[in-house]
Amino acid sequence: MTPVRAALTTLVQCRSLWVWHVWGIAVCIPPLVVPMANPAYREGALTGMLLVPLWSGLMTASIYRDILSKPFSFGLPRHSAVWRRAMSSVGLVVAAACTMVFLLSQTGTPSAVAVSVWQALLWCLTVFAAGILTITVTPNPGFVPGVVMLLLFIVFSDNFGAYFRVSVERTLLASPLVTIVACALVVTGAWLRLGSRSFARRLCGEAFLPLHGIWSGNRQAAYIADRKVKLLRKTPGAAMMAIERFVLGRMRALSGHPTARSWWGTLYILGGKAAPSRASHLVLAVTGLMLLAVVLGFYHPKRFPEDVSGATFIMFLICALNADYRINPHAALMLNISRKIRFRSLMFAALVQTLVVCFLSAAIAAVSIAAGRFLHEVTLLNSTLTYDPIIPKTFFFFTPMIPFFYICQVWFPRNIALSITVVGVVAVVLVAANVQRLLAMGPLELALLQVVCWLPFVAVIRQHCFRRDLELDGP
Repeated sequence: MTPVRAALTTLVQCRSLWVWHVWGIAVCIPPLVVPMANPAYREGALTGMLLVPLWSGLMTASIYRDILSKPFSFGLPRHSAVWRRAMSSVGLVVAAACTMVFLLSQTGTPSAVAVSVWQALLWCLTVFAAGILTITVTPNPGFVPGVVMLLLFIVFSDNFGAYFRVSVERTLLASPLVTIVACALVVTGAWLRLGSRSFARRLCGEAFLPLHGIWSGNRQAAYIADRKVKLLRKTPGAAMMAIERFVLGRMRALSGHPTARSWWGTLYILGGKAAPSRASHLVLAVTGLMLLAVVLGFYHPKRFPEDVSGATFIMFLICALNADYRINPHAALMLNISRKIRFRSLMFAALVQTLVVCFLSAAIAAVSIAAGRFLHEVTLLNSTLTYDPIIPKTFFFFTPMIPFFYICQVWFPRNIALSITVVGVVAVVLVAANVQRLLAMGPLELALLQVVCWLPFVAVIRQHCFRRDLELDGP
């Protein structure tokens, strides 16, 4: 087997990538099939087709950088030539396939179609190379699936999507000279980056979380810990150090009270995972959630009532992010505690994390309601968009999903991201399909819904803490 073939077979042999292959098919097939089936989407079809080379470049480059992050990987013989040829092979095949579909969807004179097809081929190669460059400068491409899904949603939306598709395609195909120059610059940059020995040496040993590593809880924890340690070495956080000294001091002072000491230890673990390495990271995260709540206030799904906007999904996003603070029944900070105390500590951790979710959700909802007083209607591209703030009642639709996130962490400690993704998709589908029934629920019904959903979590945690081998079942 040649080195190039061995590099390409990694795309199939890596089991963690199989889920991404299924996800990629679900995302990349519509831009290729819809223009052929629906003539209304043929104008501007190139805009959606560019998602296919974008995703292909991101995924293949993720494997490349994951290999380069291993110790002494820069010393592999002819690694630059191998990956150049492997990337070029994938890029040419993907670009040719997209261009063929684009050719079948075009109408017009043969000369005009020929020029458009050649430009489409070059733009597919450009986007593929841009995906490679994006991965080479991004230590954690976990945001990539969300961005690709957002672009897919924009491209296939009703009013703005049609304008966006046509405008982007006309801009890209306006000048063949600009197309050639852009393709030459981006492809050359990716080619030089893949073959740079100094670049490979710089990436060696650097913390990196590839796309196929997102499904591994252990790799996520290792990446976050490594990044946080490196940032703290550069700029030690005085507040975090003070909190650490305070919490550890309380744990030493309560050596005769195992339950209280275990609770402080739980706060120490949660604080270490939740606290940002820099204050700017926290500010950016909260600001991003607030801006997203404002933007989604103008989006109204078809299954939702008129006064309910897509901003309600922010509540679900906050609940899903809360799942990163793992409920791990196997970790106890090396404390000599009983099974009963461990069970109480896990219940305390779940309570604290849920209260944090409530506080953050209330803050985001308050910002959305305040924005609703100023943003009533916005005219964009000859379309009038109405703004509807978050309805606080919708918070109680998504909080019942939190215990199921925790159950996934207990049952599937090595595949947390995959299980949480499945639960999240199911939750969104259920809420979207039954939003009118949920809005009609009274306080007693909502309280009963919370109790019914939290009882399985309590039963699972009790089973693990009192019946299972806490050491052998650890991740």
